[in-house]
Formats: sequence, structure tokens, C-alpha cells
Amino acid sequence: MRLNIFEKYVLYYYGCPSHKNTVERLKYLTSFMVDPEGKRRMLALLRKIDTKEFAEWYSCCYRITRNEIRDYDKAVRSVRLIEANEDYLCDEEDLYDKAV
Repeated sequence: MRLNIFEKYVLYYYGCPSHKNTVERLKYLTSFMVDPEGKRRMLALLRKIDTKEFAEWYSCCYRITRNEIRDYDKAVRSVRLIEANEDYLCDEEDLYDKAV
């Protein structure tokens, strides 16, 4: 089963190692949502994870998703820092002149 980035972020922020507790949390979260598009997406995620097949490998999926999102956020922060620091952004000619 494949999860999109929205679903991975939801599991990252609201999931826990217990499949049963995660399903309960997401049901409560969905009941509090007002946005119809967001509610539709949450219900689709609930239908995906509230199956016996998903429950069997949920603990593995939970750990992998946590690691993926943590690494993704770390990479995004690094790119933003590099783009904000203009010392890294220089012309190729400047690099050539310094090397020669």
C-alpha cells in the first residue's frame, strides 16, 4: 500500500506505535475537521489504514514513515539554509580564478 506525502505527514504528527490508538486518534481528528476536502482526505486515509493487512505491518510502516519525514524535513531545511547563505552561491569564473 502506498501513502502520499499528505498521509505520511498525518501519520508523522498524529500516529503512534499502536495501530488501534492511531485509528482512534484519526477518527477523532476527522470528526473535528470542518474543511470538506480535508475531511475527505482523512477518511480516505482511515479507510486505508483500518484494515487487517495494514494492521499487521503497521509498526514497520510507522517507523519507516517517521524516518522518511524526518529526513525529508532535514533536507528541506538544509536547502533553505544553503539558498539563504549567498557565500555558497558564486560564479564558476570566481572558482576558476581561485583555483588557478
